[in-house]
Amino acid sequence: MGLIRVFSFSIFLVAMVVQGPVCASMTDFDANHIFAFADYLEQTGDYYRAITEYRRLVFHWPNHPLASESRYRIGRSYLRGQDYQSALYTFQNLFYQDMPDFDHRRLRYAIAQSFFYQQNYFQANQQLAALENFPLSDKVPPLSYSRLWCFLRPGDVDEALEFWNQLPQTTTDAIPKANAIQRYLNEMADQPLKNPRLAGWLSAALPGLGQVYAGRPRNAIMSFLINGLFIGGIAAAIDKGNYETAAVLGFFEIGFYTANIYNAVNDAHKTNRSRTNVQLVQFEQRFGPPFEYDYAPFNP
Repeated sequence: MGLIRVFSFSIFLVAMVVQGPVCASMTDFDANHIFAFADYLEQTGDYYRAITEYRRLVFHWPNHPLASESRYRIGRSYLRGQDYQSALYTFQNLFYQDMPDFDHRRLRYAIAQSFFYQQNYFQANQQLAALENFPLSDKVPPLSYSRLWCFLRPGDVDEALEFWNQLPQTTTDAIPKANAIQRYLNEMADQPLKNPRLAGWLSAALPGLGQVYAGRPRNAIMSFLINGLFIGGIAAAIDKGNYETAAVLGFFEIGFYTANIYNAVNDAHKTNRSRTNVQLVQFEQRFGPPFEYDYAPFNP
């Protein structure tokens, strides 16, 4: 029995030695296979399954050449899946990790995107400004174009135009359709907008008039009728000597009258935002989105 055990153990050791290189090559194959599958899922829009596969690769092969890229793509999949908070958390954690084999410009660019789509335009602009000292990839829009969107998206057309006009000629020359962008920005800046203060004063003078000015006729009719009914009721109560009823109606009318003024101001802002949003949709259709999903695409 002792000889049989020794013989069996010897066979086992020989098998392990022979199979060792094969197992190693299979490990590399498995990591590459999982990465390719995760990439396929991401490209087809199945972002959360892609995240699972990228995590599987990082868990089993944390030191593999594809591990850093997989960690980055977890954040990118969150970003493309519109989970911007998780994307930002992932990218910021990676940014402060020691990954000498990874281009941290891509992380800063991705952090800027995450801030932008969370409507934190100031932070997005700061991240992009920090990147401008680095060479650009030809496969993404110049950073100045993305920075322009940090002013346009919140509706600061005048600031966007001022930013664009201050760019060096060498920068604008590198941006496709730069002259067309300049003309469109001028058109946006010249677009007449509703004056919220004027709308408020008009509705103070005659309830509903400010809403008409703001281009909201339905709100104007409602405001005029409600305030008109209260004023009519107050006048009728006073005429009949029902001063207590008139006082109660007057108390409520003050609230509706004030709300009418506030509504007119708000309607003017809504009209302006609506017009600006239409212009931004047209701007994006004509000149492209604010960002690409990668600053310097990875080539495995």
